[in-house]
Amino acid sequence: MLEFKLLRAGLGVGSSVMVLAGLLIAFQPKTVAVGEVKTGINAMVETGQFSATARKPVLPGLMLFWGGVAGLAISALVKEPEPVVIPAGGDTPSTPRGSKPKPKPAAMPQPQPLPGDTLSELWSARVSFKRLATQLDLSTRMALLERSLQRHEGGWMKRLLRCPCLLVVGRPGSAKSSFAGALAISRELLIRDLAQTIVSDPNAHLKAEQRVWQQHWKLSGARDNWGEIGKAIADMYKRFADSQGSNLVSSIYDEMTAYEGNVDEKHLGGFLPQITSKARAAREYITIVSHNDTLKCLGGKAGEAKLKDDMVQLNLCSKSNDEGEFTPTGKGSIEGQDYDDKNKPLTQPVTVPRWFDPVILVRLFPEVYLAHSNNNESASEDGHSAVNHAVNDRYKSEDLTAAERPLNDLNDSDRYYLTPQHVRFVAARQVQLTVLEEIGEDVPLTDIVNALTAVSDEMSDSDVIKQKLKMGGPNYKKGRFILKIIKQAISKSEEN
Repeated sequence: MLEFKLLRAGLGVGSSVMVLAGLLIAFQPKTVAVGEVKTGINAMVETGQFSATARKPVLPGLMLFWGGVAGLAISALVKEPEPVVIPAGGDTPSTPRGSKPKPKPAAMPQPQPLPGDTLSELWSARVSFKRLATQLDLSTRMALLERSLQRHEGGWMKRLLRCPCLLVVGRPGSAKSSFAGALAISRELLIRDLAQTIVSDPNAHLKAEQRVWQQHWKLSGARDNWGEIGKAIADMYKRFADSQGSNLVSSIYDEMTAYEGNVDEKHLGGFLPQITSKARAAREYITIVSHNDTLKCLGGKAGEAKLKDDMVQLNLCSKSNDEGEFTPTGKGSIEGQDYDDKNKPLTQPVTVPRWFDPVILVRLFPEVYLAHSNNNESASEDGHSAVNHAVNDRYKSEDLTAAERPLNDLNDSDRYYLTPQHVRFVAARQVQLTVLEEIGEDVPLTDIVNALTAVSDEMSDSDVIKQKLKMGGPNYKKGRFILKIIKQAISKSEEN
């Protein structure tokens, strides 16, 4: 560098002057006055032979001489430093050429932007829903679900969330039950204060194992228990009669084709008139699943054909593969969401996205639906669990349509909340894990949910232990301990 070269040159020149000055001072002869007679040893001055007395300044001259020599040596030995290169656009020096770079400390992995704004786009990009569950908080995933329903083909699926009567029809293998299950999950997550999901299905036990129906839903009719299904229908009639206009219940009646002849007539009779005339006022959202839409299959009677026009009907398709197995095509049509000028229902073709399946959706909401999962159940395949705050913020601040408020507006903090049913379910899961850890007892989750509800309804401790936890007799002591944990969970949830 220029400054260093000037400094070294100055040091060299100064040192050289010091050397010359030192030599001159050290060997300068002493001056003798004219006419002075010198005798003896002093006479040598006149002959040019210098004595020690004529060289008195020699010591300071030698010191100056050797100081200059040292300065020259220093200027010769000091090397110019390597230039420091500053990379363009930064302020951190880079490594000079010819030297080995120092190893950098390993950086923590940073969450990457998502390759899409809807679940359909993320599914097409093969983004793991398990990974989304670790990267996005619950409210963001709920907003993402609502956005995806809204943007798919004009939002016909979102319009089904509060549909009072939906009839899902299709051949075997067309994913009718899966659609009903996915819709029920969406209702739980997106409808404010939904109180309960009730399923009546003679094959409820099979679909619960397949996670089409969820563990905390109220399931009736498993293993062809038609008496339970008849009672579930009678309970619905009672809810209609007692309703104050806010039941907020999501009901599914599956395998409706087989109800005729199996469900008691006193329960099945009047089914269509009841649901088409009272469900809307009672704010009950009913989904009927059937192989076809004939009156007999729907429990209807002569003269009730027009009642079907008061329902939205979704027709789903299936196809047979090379081995004769029926699989869904993901295609169909929907009728009754819109009407023409003559008040006749319009039909439009639709497709069902592959991700709209209860088995897939539970991966996106593991803290709500995967009750028996361990700590690693919801982790991504590569262990990456950094919360993607940038994505969270984007979904929280963007409108779906001009007519709607932001999905998670700062002034609407309770837009995405856990419904009372969710709160009970999450609390029951925590109780289940605590009991298993403390006393090694694996209590069924449904029993804990029922016990939580009973305690909230102020049922006596003895009845809760015996009837809800089913721990009478020798297990009564364990039941008391579990009840204690349940009450602690309720107190904690009330404090929060």
